[in-house]
Amino acid sequence: MGQYPIHEPLGRGGTGGVCKAMHQTMNRVVALKVVASSLVKNERAQQMFMREVRAAARLMHPNIVTAYDANQIGDRHYMVMEFVADSG
Repeated sequence: MGQYPIHEPLGRGGTGGVCKAMHQTMNRVVALKVVASSLVKNERAQQMFMREVRAAARLMHPNIVTAYDANQIGDRHYMVMEFVADSG
């Protein structure tokens, strides 16, 4: 995904998947949420994703992951977030 090479999948949900990735320039591990390709053509799903992106951008709290970036490459929409390692 552009400057975010994917390392491993972390999970899947109804709207897409989340992968562990690396921001190449910053050499920072991130969580990369990618919208399912089946939803990209759905206008409502795109609007919901943009709403999620904008809401995440406004959140600043030590107990909530930070959203770093959101973009589109071709028909793939994604959001880049702080990666939090599983402590269990």
